[in-house]
Amino acid sequence: MSSPPKKRGRKPKAQSTEPVIKPPPKKRGRKPKGGQIVATNIPIPPSDNSVINNIIVHLKCHMKDLDGQQFLHSTDYIPNIETVESYDDCFNSGSSQPFEINSGIVSEETPTLKNSPTQSSIRLNLANQISKLQHDLNIFNYTKQSDCFWCSEPFKNDAIYIPSRKSNTNGKYSVYGNFCTPECACAYLMQENIGDSEKFERYHLINYIYGEIFNYGHNFKPAPNPHFTLKKYMGNLSIEEYRDLCNYDKCLLVVNKPMVRVLPQLFDDNSKYQINQKNNKINGYNLSKTNEKSEFFT
Repeated sequence: MSSPPKKRGRKPKAQSTEPVIKPPPKKRGRKPKGGQIVATNIPIPPSDNSVINNIIVHLKCHMKDLDGQQFLHSTDYIPNIETVESYDDCFNSGSSQPFEINSGIVSEETPTLKNSPTQSSIRLNLANQISKLQHDLNIFNYTKQSDCFWCSEPFKNDAIYIPSRKSNTNGKYSVYGNFCTPECACAYLMQENIGDSEKFERYHLINYIYGEIFNYGHNFKPAPNPHFTLKKYMGNLSIEEYRDLCNYDKCLLVVNKPMVRVLPQLFDDNSKYQINQKNNKINGYNLSKTNEKSEFFT
């Protein structure tokens, strides 16, 4: 008989029948920086299961001995409730009768002022007057004869006003102020804090309107300052003389004095101040700018 052909290569290893246990996977990455958790064993105290026994104490006393004690409260129920009075200094500690205290203070009844205006009523009255004044000025409902806004003197003639603008629809002028003469109106206008163009436009309107009424051929001159001319201020003229100044061709102006220094001044005049045209030296000191570069690069 012929033998079977031999197999080529290595023989296979013998396989074991036991199950293969895989090792746990390796940890990868960096280790955590935190500390380790350590389990602490807290000791549990032992439970006390001891039983407390009751003790009976035998005292050598009787019930009649307890009734005679004053420091023990009575256990009898009394439904009547006593009223508790509060402490008062007017009663003595040893007597229940009150005593009088003479402090020397005389009580007098202060008279009350009737119909006395309070601060709130004064403010309310003032607010009502201001609102009424706003309404009267808006519609020019003013019947009282006012003094002149410039010389602050009363007058009997019709008031003079300063025209501000002329309406294009009805041709009426918007006016303000209350003056005795056109000269006072011009003086008040020149002291107003407005633009020059608007100021002289109103000044030309005064000459245009009141020039024909007063039959005045020239422009109105501003009245002088009443604080330095009238008697009631610092001047020596009456109101009649003050108003007659407007009839002259001269214009009276009050000019304030310029500011003059009262304290002396100290002036140092140096007679040795000599300037040399060549080197501009004063007492040996060089005023010209020195060439510092030559010192470094030489």
